[in-house]
Amino acid sequence: MKVYKQGGIEATPTEAQDLLAYHGVEIVTPELKAGDKYFKIVALWDKEGPSAFIMQALKEDGTRWGGIEAAWWWPGMKPEDNDIKEAYPTDWHPDADIGLTDAVTGECGPAMGKGAYHGAYDKKGPHQAWIRHPTYPSEMLINIGMVAGTNHRHFDCWWQLTTAGEGEEPEPPPEEEPSPEPQTWTMAVTRKSGLLLLIGTLPTAGVQVTITRVAPGSKPVILKSGSKPEYGPGGFETPIWHAGEYTIQFLDQAFTVDVPGGQTTYVAFIRIQEPEEPQARLVSVWMSETEAQELLAALQSTPWWDTFTLEPKP
Repeated sequence: MKVYKQGGIEATPTEAQDLLAYHGVEIVTPELKAGDKYFKIVALWDKEGPSAFIMQALKEDGTRWGGIEAAWWWPGMKPEDNDIKEAYPTDWHPDADIGLTDAVTGECGPAMGKGAYHGAYDKKGPHQAWIRHPTYPSEMLINIGMVAGTNHRHFDCWWQLTTAGEGEEPEPPPEEEPSPEPQTWTMAVTRKSGLLLLIGTLPTAGVQVTITRVAPGSKPVILKSGSKPEYGPGGFETPIWHAGEYTIQFLDQAFTVDVPGGQTTYVAFIRIQEPEEPQARLVSVWMSETEAQELLAALQSTPWWDTFTLEPKP
């Protein structure tokens, strides 16, 4: 599966992982055996603008497929919203809003309302979608919605009729970031009355930061330093939905901070420079040259044999 950033640019594996986490969507695959035909999700497109969720159906040869049923579901559907007249064994739900893909574009675009908004990373949208066919099952995209505070930002999705086990290459492994050298950091915390936010700064941009509430079942918020440059080159910010303890992880570091209600919590991470080891050397008392030669010979039989020399008295 390919993931595309806004502007139609294909995301790197690391960028794709971040976008999937940002939108919170997941793919559910039906039970298949080798040789089964099914509608596979082959592309997700990060979009802003209209609130319609664009579903596109593709034939096996990659051409657009019009007249295919596109199923759109949300919890608590009313009977009048259900367009399913005849149940298929491939259906994911007994009820769904059904539209037909366009004969030219192969697209269908169900609209999302204000109930589809959700927070980035930590929240999920209410909708689910699949391509409906009496014979061929379909992968289903779940947790579809629009990210709050954006211009209807969401994923659009393409499905393609595919034969299970044929031409499916394994996903490339995620890009590995080089392991940083062990470092020592300190955290400075300040608070002010205001919105329930956690604002932080790091010395540089581009560092992945993971913020997790210390509570069972909590899901992490993953962001990058520098995403909020108004706080500094490595600034970042996330809304907090529940006051309490949170862990902040970056590089090989982990800190815990208390985020009380009714306040904005600011955290600044500062790297502590390790002091250089003080330098010294051994100096003996003056002695006869014969005694000094004997002492040097004794020292040269130790692991530090090459660190000593004889110095004549001036």
